[in-house]
Amino acid sequence: MSRPKIPLRAIVVGLLIFGAAILLFSFTGQFFYFFERVNEDEVAVQFESGRITDIVGPGVYNDVGLFVDLKRVSSRAVAFEITDAELITKDKQRIGLVVTGDVFRPTLSQKDTIQELWAEYNQLYTDDDAVRTRISLRAQQAMKVCVGDRNFDDAVIGTARDELRNCIDDELNELAANFGLRVDNVVVPEVLLSPDVQAGLDEIVRKRLQTEQANQDLLRVKAEAEAEQERQQGEIRIAQSRIQEEAR
Repeated sequence: MSRPKIPLRAIVVGLLIFGAAILLFSFTGQFFYFFERVNEDEVAVQFESGRITDIVGPGVYNDVGLFVDLKRVSSRAVAFEITDAELITKDKQRIGLVVTGDVFRPTLSQKDTIQELWAEYNQLYTDDDAVRTRISLRAQQAMKVCVGDRNFDDAVIGTARDELRNCIDDELNELAANFGLRVDNVVVPEVLLSPDVQAGLDEIVRKRLQTEQANQDLLRVKAEAEAEQERQQGEIRIAQSRIQEEAR
């Protein structure tokens, strides 16, 4: 028993109806949205006819109008890591740094910033890769500035690394503020040195340790000498007291 054949005309009509339904839904979808949820870690920008009408916090939103839309801006941290092995210090030494940190977008309390900068930097507010790339480039610029202002010793030895980190943090936040962004948790977890530079650093540290040890030895000898002098003076005073007692 042969299966009934579907007329070609019916197939074409069905496809046309299906395509028209998709086009109609796509077109009418520009005039409304319903039950759009904004999570706790987001803010949302509401649009009508291409213009921002409001910036709202967590909740569920509906709207009907001419070309309405809602775009979310995440408040979550966007982590970045940047490595630059070709940094030159003030005294012409070459070092490398690894810098990590977190980028934060404007929050609901900064809605004026979002509205002011949206036209220029909306991609940074909606695309994690875009904001990570932009901040990584600015971090590299901050690294060059801060390392270039310091001698080698002032960049990598002891507490100098904390001062370098603070400089990069301040410089990077100043640059990020131009985009309405904030950078926190900046860390310099690693300093990259060539074998020759590492050998020079080891020699500097060795000499400093020797100097500190020599100073400690000098202080110890001085303290021992003062203690011996006090002991001898005490014995002299005791002897003088005995002589005075015998004379009486």
